[in-house]
Amino acid sequence: MMHTLINRSWFIPVFFVFVALAARLPHLATNGSPSDYDTINAWGESVYRHNFAFYAITSADHPPLFPIYAGLTNPLSDVPALAQAGLTDMVRLKLPSLAAILLLVAIVGYWLRNEGWTRLFVLTLLALHPGMIANSAVWTQSDSIFTLFLVLMLLMMRNDRPRVAWVFFALALLTKFQSIVLLPLLVVLTFRRYSWQELVRAAVGAAVIVVVVLLPFVLVSGLSALAPYLGSVNSFPHTTGNAYNIWVAFEPGYWARSLVHWVRTTPDHPSSRFSATVKWACCFSAFTRCSSSITCGDVRMKGASLSGDRRSTSASSCCQPRFTNVISIPASLWPSSESPRIDGWRWSRSSVCSRSPLTLSPA
Repeated sequence: MMHTLINRSWFIPVFFVFVALAARLPHLATNGSPSDYDTINAWGESVYRHNFAFYAITSADHPPLFPIYAGLTNPLSDVPALAQAGLTDMVRLKLPSLAAILLLVAIVGYWLRNEGWTRLFVLTLLALHPGMIANSAVWTQSDSIFTLFLVLMLLMMRNDRPRVAWVFFALALLTKFQSIVLLPLLVVLTFRRYSWQELVRAAVGAAVIVVVVLLPFVLVSGLSALAPYLGSVNSFPHTTGNAYNIWVAFEPGYWARSLVHWVRTTPDHPSSRFSATVKWACCFSAFTRCSSSITCGDVRMKGASLSGDRRSTSASSCCQPRFTNVISIPASLWPSSESPRIDGWRWSRSSVCSRSPLTLSPA
């Protein structure tokens, strides 16, 4: 009986849907990212009170679908019975992401019904990966929503329904601009599998959907309604943000910010000297070849060993070209009101000039 049940195409997706739900329910009331929650909650209030003037009075960088949901459900925050039942504003704003990830698990489970262990592996990742849980239940984000639309787009292309696929792509684009990354794939697949006429028809249909949703905002808010598309690229100059991946290690400036974090921390435990030595060794290895990125606040060290030699490094000696260990740190990263410390050493700048060197001396 159990073997027959497991072999049914619907059992495993339903099972993983419940697993995904159980993994996320305890986190729905958690404010994992206060800034995101406050921002989206304010967007909902603005949409509710000012309607299509939303983009004119905010600096929103999201397309309208998610703010529209936040605005339409905003009156629910004034219903005490819902809050007492657990439907707080935070839970309300997370419900679309929760529903999207559950639907995504079910759809992917059905799509991969003939894939055996691959199906189980993918469903396990979708249901239990910490990054997926954080994004869809801890933070107030919409990534799982546009991801659902993109997966549906791919599924429709697999089922030879290109026009429906373009409809889902339009919905994804109206949810988050990151969806644009699959546009080249969609264009090529539609053109190669069908014809350029079908490509034009499908693209025009998707464009009509986007225009119908955006046009009221453009008429009232002006071109600021297009800011999520025209002004969002590189608005966050980071390779990745708050994500569970390794790409952050390759982000320009990441190691500099990490160094600042280490320098500003004063270790108190007995192994602090060893810990500081290891950290500094890593930093020197990472930054010795970073002279091309110097912007301000050069740091040059001579006569100060990592094992605890407390000799002071003078500012005048920093100008000598024979010193080779150079670390480039933007001056904006250093606090102006305090001197960072690490393992008994104090950093200070000899002047307020952004190009002035930093001095390392015993605390």
